[in-house]
Amino acid sequence: MSSGPPPAKPQSSICMLWLVICKTARFQLANTLTSVIIIVGPIVVFLVYAATALFREPLADSAVKHPPVNITISEVPYILYSPENLVVAAVIEDVVRDLNAKGSEAFPNAFQLNRALVEKNTYGYVGIEFEDTFSGIKVLPDKVTVALRFPLHLITNPKLTWDDRAICKHSDMDTDYYLEEGFLAVQAKLSEALIRAKNESAILPEVMVNPYPDPKHLEGTFMDNRLSLTGVLLLPFTISAAYLAQMIVMERREQLRAMLELLGVRAWIYWMSWFLVAFLLLSIPTVFMILLLKWRYYPMSDWSLVLFFLLVYNFEVLCSAFMISSFFSDTVGVQVAILIVHLVGCLPWRVLIMGYAPTVPKALFVCVFLNSSLAMGLQEFLKSENLHIGMHWNRLFEKTDWKEEFINLGPILMFMLLGGVVRLLVLVYVEHLKSHQTKKWYFPVQPSFWCPGRGRRQTSERDLEWQEDEEFRDRPLIIRTKNLEKVYNKRSVVTDVNLDFYQDEITVILGHNDSGKTTILMLLAGFVKPTSGEVTINGYDLATKLRKARQSMCICPQHNVLFEKVKARWHLNFFCRLKGMNRKEASAETDKYLEIGLLQEFADTKVKDLPSGMKRMLMLCCNLCGNSKILLLDEPGTSLDPLLRNEMWNLLRRERMGRCIIMSTHNTQEAEVVSDEIVILCDGQVIGVGTTGFLTQVADTGSFYLLICTKMDACYVEEVTHFLQIRFPDIRLHNEYGIYVSYEVPTKYVQQFPVLLLELENALPDLLLQEFSLCAPTLGSVFLRIGEEVREAWGRSNSVNLVSRLSPISSLLNLLPTFDVREDNGSVKCSNQWRAIMERKRIFAWRNRRLYCVIIIIPIFVCVLVISFAILLFILDNHLSELLVTDLGLYSKAVFVIESPGDKDSFGQRYRQNILSRGASVRSTSGTPLDDYLLKQMKSNQLTVMHSLLAGVTFNSTANSIVAWANNKLEHGSPLSLGMVYAAIGHELAQLDIEIVNKPFQDSVLQAMSGISEYFYIEYAMLVFHYLIVATTIFAALPIIERQTNVQHQQFCSGMSRITYWLSHLFWDYCYYIVMIAALVVVNGIVVKSPLPVTLLLIAFGFSVISFTYLLCLMSNDFGRMFSLILYINMIGVLALFIHPKSNETRYAILETMLLAHPHYSFFCGMHDIMLRRCVYGWKYHKFLLISGTVYLILVLLAWVPRRVSYAFKSIRNEKIDPSHRIEDKEVSEVRQRLGYLTTREYNNFPLILKNVSKRYGSLLAVRSLTLDVNPFECVGLLGRNGAGKSSTFYMIVGMRSITVGSIHILGFSLKSRPKDGLRLVGFCPREEMLSPYMTGRETLHFCCMINGIRREHINRLVESMGECFGLARHLNMRISTYSNGTKRKLMIAMATLAPTLMCLDEPTAGVDMHAKYDIWKILEGIRQGGRAILLTTHSMEECEFLCTNVGIMDHGSLLCYGTLSRLKYRFNKGIFVKVKMGTQAEMDDAAEVYGRITMLPSSDSERASTRSSRRMSLAHLVRHHKPTMEAVRKSEFSRSQVSTGLSELDNLENYDLLLQRLEEVFQRDHPYSSVSDKYPYRGMITFCIPKGMVTWSAIFLYMENLKNSMQILYYSVSQTTFEDVFMEFVRKHNE
Repeated sequence: MSSGPPPAKPQSSICMLWLVICKTARFQLANTLTSVIIIVGPIVVFLVYAATALFREPLADSAVKHPPVNITISEVPYILYSPENLVVAAVIEDVVRDLNAKGSEAFPNAFQLNRALVEKNTYGYVGIEFEDTFSGIKVLPDKVTVALRFPLHLITNPKLTWDDRAICKHSDMDTDYYLEEGFLAVQAKLSEALIRAKNESAILPEVMVNPYPDPKHLEGTFMDNRLSLTGVLLLPFTISAAYLAQMIVMERREQLRAMLELLGVRAWIYWMSWFLVAFLLLSIPTVFMILLLKWRYYPMSDWSLVLFFLLVYNFEVLCSAFMISSFFSDTVGVQVAILIVHLVGCLPWRVLIMGYAPTVPKALFVCVFLNSSLAMGLQEFLKSENLHIGMHWNRLFEKTDWKEEFINLGPILMFMLLGGVVRLLVLVYVEHLKSHQTKKWYFPVQPSFWCPGRGRRQTSERDLEWQEDEEFRDRPLIIRTKNLEKVYNKRSVVTDVNLDFYQDEITVILGHNDSGKTTILMLLAGFVKPTSGEVTINGYDLATKLRKARQSMCICPQHNVLFEKVKARWHLNFFCRLKGMNRKEASAETDKYLEIGLLQEFADTKVKDLPSGMKRMLMLCCNLCGNSKILLLDEPGTSLDPLLRNEMWNLLRRERMGRCIIMSTHNTQEAEVVSDEIVILCDGQVIGVGTTGFLTQVADTGSFYLLICTKMDACYVEEVTHFLQIRFPDIRLHNEYGIYVSYEVPTKYVQQFPVLLLELENALPDLLLQEFSLCAPTLGSVFLRIGEEVREAWGRSNSVNLVSRLSPISSLLNLLPTFDVREDNGSVKCSNQWRAIMERKRIFAWRNRRLYCVIIIIPIFVCVLVISFAILLFILDNHLSELLVTDLGLYSKAVFVIESPGDKDSFGQRYRQNILSRGASVRSTSGTPLDDYLLKQMKSNQLTVMHSLLAGVTFNSTANSIVAWANNKLEHGSPLSLGMVYAAIGHELAQLDIEIVNKPFQDSVLQAMSGISEYFYIEYAMLVFHYLIVATTIFAALPIIERQTNVQHQQFCSGMSRITYWLSHLFWDYCYYIVMIAALVVVNGIVVKSPLPVTLLLIAFGFSVISFTYLLCLMSNDFGRMFSLILYINMIGVLALFIHPKSNETRYAILETMLLAHPHYSFFCGMHDIMLRRCVYGWKYHKFLLISGTVYLILVLLAWVPRRVSYAFKSIRNEKIDPSHRIEDKEVSEVRQRLGYLTTREYNNFPLILKNVSKRYGSLLAVRSLTLDVNPFECVGLLGRNGAGKSSTFYMIVGMRSITVGSIHILGFSLKSRPKDGLRLVGFCPREEMLSPYMTGRETLHFCCMINGIRREHINRLVESMGECFGLARHLNMRISTYSNGTKRKLMIAMATLAPTLMCLDEPTAGVDMHAKYDIWKILEGIRQGGRAILLTTHSMEECEFLCTNVGIMDHGSLLCYGTLSRLKYRFNKGIFVKVKMGTQAEMDDAAEVYGRITMLPSSDSERASTRSSRRMSLAHLVRHHKPTMEAVRKSEFSRSQVSTGLSELDNLENYDLLLQRLEEVFQRDHPYSSVSDKYPYRGMITFCIPKGMVTWSAIFLYMENLKNSMQILYYSVSQTTFEDVFMEFVRKHNE
């Protein structure tokens, strides 16, 4: 039993983690721009934000002494009082007079007064409530207790209430609302009126209120700047996290994540690597910002604590972003979702904390949200800085205020860490749910999750069955599928697949496009969950034991899973290390596969710079390295040139030892050379399994030789047909084209070929034939017939009458060349193009309707949420209480400070007595001014001063004035200070004891609505700022996506002007913008009552910002990168909040003048003015917005100018690149000479002329002085190895790359001077996907017809015809994202056929099944015959032979040879090729037994085999109707090795070598003029070449038949020289 080298021991988790971290870091650092954005972006934003701090004026380091405050009321209230009494009325009238109030009204008692206040339902009324016992008094008593009745909710800030429970103010509430609400004014005037009522002759001193001084100067906006730091930190880090998350989603979408999992990288390792790299990237700007924070904003706090806090925030941000990314597969959606979630995360803080008196429940709830906890943490730092103590580690859990302090920094940090952990748990849950396909959503509560059983292999019964199959095949069984089925959207993609895959075998899966090949490979890899059935790998069920089943498995998908900006050598080394090799082993393995994969020259080249074929070879080598035992290869030969493809075949045959290789392909030659067993797939069902020889030579699959006869002028095809059919009736005419006529000769007559060919050779003169040749049967003929059956079966299932209906190909060809279907009216064509873009934009918006709806709904949702919470909290916060403002029982320690000129001051003595009588203590300043005394005390211990020194007083007997010093850090400090002063005055002048009580009354929502709306306006403005920063990036989505997929270039090439393209986009986006801002306008109207200024500003801003976004779109075609970059650029507008208020200063005015060109900055400046001036607004910013928008739009429309300028500079420089005359063929020189004589006017007759065209990428000369012309009715094919310059030539012709030197003309239009006129005549199909995945096939074709000028009345018929001709009928109404690669290629070719003059196709049928290829070739041939020119690049020689009238072979950028196919074949014809497959004795016996069993099938089967349907049944019959026979056939193919000597693969190789050596000796002895063309010792295959004319066809067939049995020839074929033979020989000689 054969076996390869054992797989390496799996890597440890730590080593695996390090490898993936290195991968992630290298991958991220390779994207230099994005890394710079992530690191530098937050730093730049923060520096610009802090510009006011960096360039502030130098300030004296001195304390601030505040002047006395004005306690008068600007808006005098209407006073209601009780009870109704003359004495009371006199006091009230005195108060009304002093306050200049609007009036007064008396009520009998307090109850009616309270009811009147509540029922007024509007603000502007103040109640003064005396005791009800005062209703009958005649003289004012000695003690008066009066309650002042203000609304419960503050008029100036409806978020707050009069709270008797609060003692100290919170750090963000320094406003003295007793002063703002007018309480102090009423208190003062009422106290004076009471004293005068008691003693009319009393002379009252002047009483003033003065706040405590601040110990250090802080500029006015400094507090706001520190608090707004929340928003500055939020957006940059959120943008960076969103970009990193989209990179993760991109890896998942491109199957990089799945590839790593297949290589053993567990989910936690993958996420940990990304987290560590991302955390490091975000930590770099964080550390830098700490320097500025420490210097400017938090100088007293411990820098390490500030750093730790911000790092915890980074941790929570990344956890949130990664969690959200697990729910998305769209790179755009995930970024928008992260931004929205993080922005909304600020709302709880703004809604519940900011502006409110915080409570513990509110604080704990707010800490749950990401950016709300950030704001609360920064508030704690701010509070400690304001107290001049700073935040330190030992004070994390200490309260800085009194016992009412709601929360501190320690719990906030704990909640932030807990929030990150919770988000990680959600991520783990989603990962488990996705990776373990059999788990239910409630799996965490299942006992099996917590107590898993031991991993067991299959049941004993299944083990026995497994062992029997291994013994039967004498090799290990690796993979078994049983009743495998997969259904997508009620469509069965894979049905009832039962296959076994063995070690040391290469199994090839053949099938048409969408037959289920890729799906089967995805099912085997575990990437897709089967609908039913099971997959067993190495004895483990893939569904339940995923990790064990996929050990040592690797996959090569259709697209290359490589890191574009990393070198080839690194890839191989990385894959080897992941597969368990140490550094030394991995290095040796890397060198090995660089050599055998022909990659040594490209070892240090980045993947993005590799030729497409080398990328594919690198991907294959990454799979093979590290001794992977199971390889799943999905079309590995795509994009490989013939020489490289042959190397790949040899590599696979050599490396299959000890491996189980399963590959899908459309290349039947690849299947013949590489495969040990072939599986033919049709509509998801297996209809044939066997070896190449069995399917092409033994089984009745309808295979045939193609007899090609060359006619003379007078030859009658009917006579030739009659001559052949009287000998073999089954011979039928295959095709007749030009001087050739071909016939299908069934392989069952191969033994009689010598007689037939001898008779035909003798009859050549009589039949007027010049010569004939044979093409051997291939697997392609089987495959082609299956494709015909699929089409007919599908037509029958859809009731299509194939006989009566007009051929779709002829219908299409009748439509395409005619000018009747093309619009010749320019205005109508422009209108159709406009309609097409409008429809495309509508489809894009509808397919992404969730995203667009979220963007529209977000402002409505946020506004409603904020207002609703404000109203709800207003209603809930209805705690009514009474507070005696001079009650000292609230304070644990009460100290009052007195500044008095002497002890003789009567007011001072009375004040001291009152204080001491209340149990408080008194301090004297001892002659020191009280404010200086307070500052001195604050310097030693500010916290004690703020909490203990409740009030102070200064008596000035000379001026008869008293200053009441109010502690502004106490909630009730000002009324306490004022009340204690008036209490002393009352006692001294009138023996009156005055007690003022704050007794609020219950107000209503309607009363507070105006206040709520006024306060909400600032919230609304901030919402608009952040919303427009994010929302306007959506206008970049479609333009960048269209640039990325080259759809935008396709539209320009169709003749669409840039004006039409961009203005149509602008029109649609502006309409959407109007819908988007409608909610903002409505909310603005509700809040401000006058929405016109904001509305006009928004309208002007829309035009400017959309044009500005279009201009940014031109910078890159990577939407993920541009999304982040545009967000950062939009954030510049936030600077208006800091710079615009200071724009009257020269330096800020200069800076603002430059920034006004930025739409967001201009808009924010306008909003700032509207907010301050309340709708008194000029047109300054409208003008800036409209002018800047116009300039941006003009720049967008002139995007073609840089290339035109580049061409002008190149023409001035007049660089010349000489052709390589030494290696050019003479025909190439003749073409160059012929085109050199043409004048520019004569260029009008040529669809395409390339004259001395060169293309240079840096130092690499990709195309060297290429000269070529394409005429009408011609198809020119460019061939060459990977990197020969074919694609570069293609890209220059279609305008996707600039021309370095030379000129290209299309119907006389130069692509340098008139590219629009030239490119509108070209249709092209690049190698890369040029489709919009959100559209359907029908929508795409309809769009292409509209922009290409097809008349609207013909479009539907043309779309239907193209759908049928290109095999797209079943897929037209499906989204392109669901198409297979082959179906996408067919759609792109169909789009290219709409061109009126020239079609350029870059490897058009790569990935297309054989039947579809022939259909496409027929269409292209018909188009060419209709007069259009075709230029194609290809690696398919068969494609060239079918389509091309002229062929050019390129290498290293030069055209080596050029000419017609017949001329090149004649020049390089090598004669007859004899392909022989040798067989060991066991294989010969197997073949004989199989042939015998098939010939013994019932006659009914053989009769059915004559029809097309029976060809399918002849294969399926063995599986379904005669299963015992099929088992016997399968056993007979492999039992000989067991019965005889049990030959290993090495034994077979040695036998093949001996057999091939013997055959080669005999054949060259009998034909000494022959040579060996190809030799595959691993397959026992050899190809001999016999020069033309050295032997006849009949003689070689007779010779091979006689040699067949004696030399152990399994099967053979004889054919003429193909163009592939010509190409291979030419390139070999050139390389030599």
